[in-house]
Amino acid sequence: TVASMTQAQGYASINRIDGRRTLSIQGLIDHSATTSDAVLRDLQNNFLPEWQQRYPGLSFTIDGEAAQAEITIASMQRALLIGLFSMYLISAFLFRSYIEPLVILAIIPFSLVGVVIGHLLFGYNLTLPSMLGFISLSGIVVNNAILLVTFVERYLAQGRALAEAVVDAALQRFRPVVLTSLTTVMGLLPLLLETSMQAKVVIPLALSLAFGLSTATLAVLFVVPAFYLVLDDFGLFRRESAGSAQAAMR
Repeated sequence: TVASMTQAQGYASINRIDGRRTLSIQGLIDHSATTSDAVLRDLQNNFLPEWQQRYPGLSFTIDGEAAQAEITIASMQRALLIGLFSMYLISAFLFRSYIEPLVILAIIPFSLVGVVIGHLLFGYNLTLPSMLGFISLSGIVVNNAILLVTFVERYLAQGRALAEAVVDAALQRFRPVVLTSLTTVMGLLPLLLETSMQAKVVIPLALSLAFGLSTATLAVLFVVPAFYLVLDDFGLFRRESAGSAQAAMR
């Protein structure tokens, strides 16, 4: 009497948040064809702006894997800062200097160069496993730098000039540094050459470790001595006399 009935498709349920109608869209990524980062970039750069122009009141938020990735990245950043600060404190206590730990930590950015090169050569994007590998690598690459700095301090304690000390330390540590890095890279090589789908998840992590370590090895042998000389030119490197240094060594 008061209405007419027609059959049509409708919503099974209508969800609202703060009084606004909402709709959740979910999907699965075919990792053999693309990545979640590529899909999200395409949505944010092409699809969603067009829909916002078509429907001015439309707003959107990205959740799921992307939101979890942001949380993970923030957590890894905090872990990296804590690790760098801890390594600086330990190195400052070990060498009794505020400058030499900076020489050691300066190796870490050079390892990032190797990480990027490795991903470009193998055609991989920088992902969360890649960054996890870089953060793990930051605690590995400083080992060789610490050994080199230790030898520099030893030669300076013997009364040698700084230029002679850094060159002799690099020559003395060349074979151990190269061999230890080479064995690590060779151990990661089978994983880098793996072609199975299961390995594609961890290959970016192995790329970060292998290529970052290779670049950092070269930086230890050539950049650390150069940093010593640069600091000395600016008067930031404090050298003790041979007598006081030998007394401190004893």
